[in-house]
Amino acid sequence: MYQKQYEISTFLTNAQGKLGLYQLLNLLQDIAAEHAEKLGFGFADMIRMNMFWVLTRQKLHMKYWPQNHETITIKTWLRLQDGASSNREFTIHMGENCIGECTTRWVSLDGLTRRPVNFDRTKFLFQIEDMGTVSFDSHKIPSFKGELLTGFKVRNSDIDLNMHVNNTKYAQWILDAIPFNNHFGHLLTDYAVNFLAESKLSDNIFIEKGVEDKNLEESFKTYFQGRRESDGKIIFTAYLYYTKLNA
Repeated sequence: MYQKQYEISTFLTNAQGKLGLYQLLNLLQDIAAEHAEKLGFGFADMIRMNMFWVLTRQKLHMKYWPQNHETITIKTWLRLQDGASSNREFTIHMGENCIGECTTRWVSLDGLTRRPVNFDRTKFLFQIEDMGTVSFDSHKIPSFKGELLTGFKVRNSDIDLNMHVNNTKYAQWILDAIPFNNHFGHLLTDYAVNFLAESKLSDNIFIEKGVEDKNLEESFKTYFQGRRESDGKIIFTAYLYYTKLNA
């Protein structure tokens, strides 16, 4: 297990004065990358093996969103499997309290073909201990025929080291597609996403909304997906789950 402490500074907070979803996803990516480097299969290590990791599924559950100047500790560990896929788990803590959990699934791809390739576990110079799992798993999120909300053109700042849109950007696009006032009055507790295809510089991506599952106005789940304009391909599916504040 690896852990790291983060202070919630102003550039990590949203308009509600709390740690934002997009910002938290970046912190999870930061500690995952740092841990991978320490274990010997970070970005540079994978490039030497002509491989790279891609995130395929993610699910996050938060019981409390920390506020400006509060401090959190994120813990992460691996659940390596045979073949090309592996899982990485996270827990988020404030003091002795666990305020959030996240599970992710990763696939190792060949650097040239960009096809899944088995990762040779014998390359590790350490033993993988069974650290258990978080209290849920990630699942398939189906595509749908939805309502067009807006569109985004992939910009320079969206591209990561693998030369495609960074996984955290999709959450930012979803949040930016939601009317501003809708971000108030309810608490985001769950975010889940499936990454289905790469998007690259200058792609135009349409953000579409599916049917909302509502429960007497106290909670609701809204589905989203991203559709590439050039070929109509769905590149991600996702949902946000909200509960009413003080419900």
